[in-house]
Formats: sequence, C-alpha cells, structure tokens
Amino acid sequence: MTATALRLDVDGRLTELDLASDRTLPVLQDAVGGRVDCVGLRAGLDMWIHDEGMFDHPWNAYATNIARQVLGHMTQKFFGPVVFTGFDPDDGATTGLDTSEVKYLQAMVAEMTAQAPTS
Repeated sequence: MTATALRLDVDGRLTELDLASDRTLPVLQDAVGGRVDCVGLRAGLDMWIHDEGMFDHPWNAYATNIARQVLGHMTQKFFGPVVFTGFDPDDGATTGLDTSEVKYLQAMVAEMTAQAPTS
C-alpha cells in the first residue's frame, strides 16, 4: 500500500507524493526545497515546511489558512510549498495520510480556491 502525502503549492495546487518508508526525509526535503520543520496540526496530521522558507519563498496563503482553521487563532504565516503527512502516535513516525485526511485537505483547498478573487 502506498503511503500518500500531499504537497500544497503557493498557488493552491495539490500533488500526491509517495512516502517510501526508507526515503521519507528526502521526499519531504525535495518537496519543500530544503531542510524541513514539522508543524503538528492535530492528531494524525502534520504539515512540513521549509526551515527557512520565509526568506526564500512567497507566502502560502492556502497553508496558512489551513493551519489557522485547524489550530484556531494564530498569527504565523507559512511560506513556500508545504507537505501534509500523517504520523503514528505510538512511535512518532511519519506516515501517509489516511483517505479521510486527503479528502479533508482537498475540500479545504477547493473551497479556498473557489473563494479566491480572479484577476
């Protein structure tokens, strides 16, 4: 079974990633473009960000809004592409997202995209 992660670009595009257990860190680093930090959003849902993204990447309004909706009031902004994964609460290992989390994230991004002003 494939362990699926979702990359969310600054333009709202979602891409599925395959998290091979022996290559999780390189996949995450490639997806965000460098060293990663983890933002724990809730049980079973992590968001991986570029460690220095605020210096090198544009603001990711989609990722910022998702974090705000899940965590509640917060003022931090997130920059560049991010990757959403699951995690195993027993050992803390990064895992793929379950189907319900994939659908949840897809629905959130679709709603934000539908509400975004067009130029």
